[in-house]
Amino acid sequence: MLGRYLMNLLIALDEACNTLFGGDPHETMSSRLGKMAAGAYGRLPERLTAPIHDTVNWVAWTVFGQRHHCEASEQRAEGREDLLRHRGQALEEE
Repeated sequence: MLGRYLMNLLIALDEACNTLFGGDPHETMSSRLGKMAAGAYGRLPERLTAPIHDTVNWVAWTVFGQRHHCEASEQRAEGREDLLRHRGQALEEE
């Protein structure tokens, strides 16, 4: 039970960080970074997003043993309230 509680806290912190950076409050930062790496946000400068993406993937691999964490964490149903989406860099509609 404590493990699930800690995981819920990590997800809540992850979503809060995403919201602070203009993201959808229901999406994790990992999901957003995975979408950015796949080009879903248009032409964002890779020099801005790649170091964060790579760091998150490295931490997830080191701590949880999960490779390609950001790509595996993509939440396709989330992200519609992302502020970048409203600046003309929309995600593809599904």
